[in-house]
Amino acid sequence: MENDFIKIISWNINGGFSSKFNDSSFRCFILSYDIILLTECWIEKEFSLDVEGFCCYAFPRKLSKSKQGGGCVILIRHKLKQYVSFLKNMYDTVIWLKLDKCLIQSLVDIYLACVYIPPSSSTFYQTYDCDIFADIENQIVEYMNVGQMMLIGDTNARTSNANDFILNDVLHDDVLRDLGEVLFYGLDSSLPVRVNPDNVVNDYGNKLLTLCKSSGLRILNGRHSLGMDKDFTFVGPRGMSVVDYLLSSPDVFKLIDQFIVSNFNMFSDHAPLHIRLKSGNYLNSTAGGAFCENQMTRQFIWNQDLQSQAREVLLEHSEELMSCIQKNPSESQSSIDESIDMFTSRLTDLMRPCFEISKVTPKVGQVSKIPRVHSGVNSMDKPWFNEELKRKYRIYRSALCHFNSYKNKENQLKLMEAKKNYKKSEAKLKRQYLRKEGDLIEHLRKHNPKEFYKHFHRRKNKNNSIDLESFQKHFQELATFSNNTSIETPVDTGHTVFDELDMEITIKEISDAIDHLKREKSHGLDYVLNEYFIEFKDIFLPQLCIIFNRILTSGFFPTQWSDAVIIPVFKKGDPDDPNNYRGISLISCFCKLFTSILNRRLILWASSNDVITDAQFGFQPMLGTTEAIFVLHCLVTQTLHNKKRFYCCFVDYKKAFDSINREKLYKKLKYYGIQGKLLTVVRSMYSRIRTCVKSSGCISQFF
Repeated sequence: MENDFIKIISWNINGGFSSKFNDSSFRCFILSYDIILLTECWIEKEFSLDVEGFCCYAFPRKLSKSKQGGGCVILIRHKLKQYVSFLKNMYDTVIWLKLDKCLIQSLVDIYLACVYIPPSSSTFYQTYDCDIFADIENQIVEYMNVGQMMLIGDTNARTSNANDFILNDVLHDDVLRDLGEVLFYGLDSSLPVRVNPDNVVNDYGNKLLTLCKSSGLRILNGRHSLGMDKDFTFVGPRGMSVVDYLLSSPDVFKLIDQFIVSNFNMFSDHAPLHIRLKSGNYLNSTAGGAFCENQMTRQFIWNQDLQSQAREVLLEHSEELMSCIQKNPSESQSSIDESIDMFTSRLTDLMRPCFEISKVTPKVGQVSKIPRVHSGVNSMDKPWFNEELKRKYRIYRSALCHFNSYKNKENQLKLMEAKKNYKKSEAKLKRQYLRKEGDLIEHLRKHNPKEFYKHFHRRKNKNNSIDLESFQKHFQELATFSNNTSIETPVDTGHTVFDELDMEITIKEISDAIDHLKREKSHGLDYVLNEYFIEFKDIFLPQLCIIFNRILTSGFFPTQWSDAVIIPVFKKGDPDDPNNYRGISLISCFCKLFTSILNRRLILWASSNDVITDAQFGFQPMLGTTEAIFVLHCLVTQTLHNKKRFYCCFVDYKKAFDSINREKLYKKLKYYGIQGKLLTVVRSMYSRIRTCVKSSGCISQFF
């Protein structure tokens, strides 16, 4: 949840909620929101859901899927519990919520309806003898007396660009003269023109337009100032349409900071609707607490399905990101810090709707235990995937990405064909796999019970009784630098000896460094992922070139990049002894990209000047333990062949990296001629390092 906004998602997931919620990428996506409204979930009467950090409401359908669809799931973040209340359930398909005025920047409460209106051919109308549009209108009239309205969801209505207001609906001058002081009457002519790519109006569309005219609600699709709501919301074998809407009172328009029709993905044939409401002061007053504790409870994980959407957002705000870098051009520590802080903060805000996830420990009635969320989960890791199915999967994903970029009839037909081929093949192979697995388990149960029960054996984790303070003390003792070291002006490191080390960083150097970045790496405290630079290299290259050269020229390393989080990893021995843990530091991926360029320069310089001996294998590209073992094997073989003795000594320096004397290292670098800008930046890099330790979900103070 952002300090100034409430994020809402409304999505017709087209059935199969239980199996989809087992998919980490699905959970990562929806749990980044504060209010989650899911329709067409196809959940059973016994269904229950418990997600850590959320209040969960389930509204199952009354009949089986073969007779009736439907079923809604609503999740509300715990922090909003006292400000969002459940009001009414109409036919398990229209759910009314109330958003307290204290939560949003409004003088009155907002009444929000999560809607799924079944098509006219549905057996829903055999179960419920009702006119659902008329019932919604009656409910709107009731709530309108005490607050403002919002209605969001799948209405199965197609409205084209038809007016959702009465034309020439102007009060007579005599009425305005007599009642003008007590009657506020807004003109619809002041509303933005609605843009709808769907040019069809169906029966439900006419009913929805009538509802708008009679209730005063207006369709926001195609009207929002951000301009990312003018898209199709449904794609199927028979074509594309706009059937998922956000309706609201005109006074609510100004509270909706973002309204985005997101890209289509592999979970549904409906596009998710993303809404961001401006929040009230309550969030700022309750968002206190220690920096580390609040920051690190958030996590960002790359989701390839949202790549196209993220690219659109970055292109929309590329000039804004560039201005963050260029705002304070002076070469000082404070200006460098300000530029980096502004850039990463704005980038995180832009990427948050796509890639932020929440910690989740769900307990679902008939859903299998959900594994820890991580980015390594891949749909093609499923055991029934063979090479042919993987090929069809890639074709399907490629067609989906192409369709999201260019939504036309040709791409829609290609997408439907690719989807049909993939889904049909996967269903067949999955049935075959489950049948085979079932036969194998049954065979083991009868003939090898011991092996049978191994399938149900749960590995016990090695728990330790080490508290966070002990870990902090342990890693703090390993540090050999002073926390109070500060460089207000760069230390004089002498004149440049080798121009290739201090020359301006080029676009090619940055591009090559990005090409060597690895995916699925954890982010640091700034939440910047390697995938941002890999996927959007063309957008970031000009910005990176400017800021990297500012850092190199000024000699001031960004303070934000000097903060690290240590994760203790158990090695061997007694798990209650902190000395048996190795610390893994999580630092900024942004920082690692910059330092990789400096490292590459040093490697090329050392190679061209024969600085490093052939006997050194550590930190050398293309040289590792395999090559060292090969050399050792050759020496042993040659010595034994000559009938001589061979003596070998293996030395493992305990915690060597942690105990390096950096001042001596700097003198060594200067001795070899590494001076000027590069050495200045390296000294600045290690002058103000701060570290904290994370263990068991808690984070220590910086040291």
